[in-house]
Amino acid sequence: PKDQLPSARKALMARWPLLLPLVVLVYLLFAGYTPLFAGALSLTLTVVIILGMPLSTRLPAGVLRSLFWIALGILCSVFFAKEFTVFGFRIQGVELVLLIVLA
Repeated sequence: PKDQLPSARKALMARWPLLLPLVVLVYLLFAGYTPLFAGALSLTLTVVIILGMPLSTRLPAGVLRSLFWIALGILCSVFFAKEFTVFGFRIQGVELVLLIVLA
C-alpha cells in the first residue's frame, strides 16, 4: 500500500551522495567517452562513496577539512593545464575548481 512506502524525499536527503555516480555517468557518456570507461569510473565512484560515508562520520572536523584542502590541491594540479568549455566560456581548470569551491 502507498501509505507504507518510505518518503522518497527523506531517502534522497539521507543518501544524496549516491546520485553523484549517476550524474558522472551521464556526463561522461554525453562528453563522448566510451560506455565502458564511463561505467567503470561511475562504479569506482560508487564504491568510494559507499566506503567513505561511514568513515567521514567518524573523523573529526579538522581531519575532514584537511582532507578537503589536500584533495583541492590535487585537483588544481591535475586540472592546471586543462581548459574546459562551460556554457560557451573557455575556463582554465584552476578557475573551474575555484568556482566550484567558492559557489
